[in-house]
Amino acid sequence: MTSIYVCKILDEDEWNRSTISDEWSTAQGTAGGCFNFPSWRTNPQWCLQLAEPSHAHFVLLQPDARVRHTAADARHTIGMYIMRGHDKFLRRVLVDSDEIAGDEVVDSTDFVLRREVSCNTLDEEGEQPLAPGMPYIIMPSSFKPNMDGPYRLVIYTHGKPTKLE
Repeated sequence: MTSIYVCKILDEDEWNRSTISDEWSTAQGTAGGCFNFPSWRTNPQWCLQLAEPSHAHFVLLQPDARVRHTAADARHTIGMYIMRGHDKFLRRVLVDSDEIAGDEVVDSTDFVLRREVSCNTLDEEGEQPLAPGMPYIIMPSSFKPNMDGPYRLVIYTHGKPTKLE
């Protein structure tokens, strides 16, 4: 079996890096699973807003399973959704998965059993940059609900976000 690894190098002078470290927790009600499960809306939701139009790279990482420190460091099948937010709901995505229109999901990853998944707003021809002032919701998720564990979300944008919470 042959493996190929692709590495994208981003120029630090051109891209701003923002990092969030958090966890999925059944006890805290933040381990909802993917769109296939009604509990998906309980996953952590991070709101990103920008001052100027910007393409973005989103990376979701979990601890390396080869370096396990606790049972919570187990590797899960992970993925993420990038969606347009709605000001009237503050920053939460509250609709059911079958109510989400295709244009509400800006980008997403496949759910895979890997240490890292990523997506960006540059990989499709004619893909528009993220609009300034628009809230975008980043929702990291395990495939199945009730899968506890830490994760790290890394976001690369042109310019510093005006909001990331």
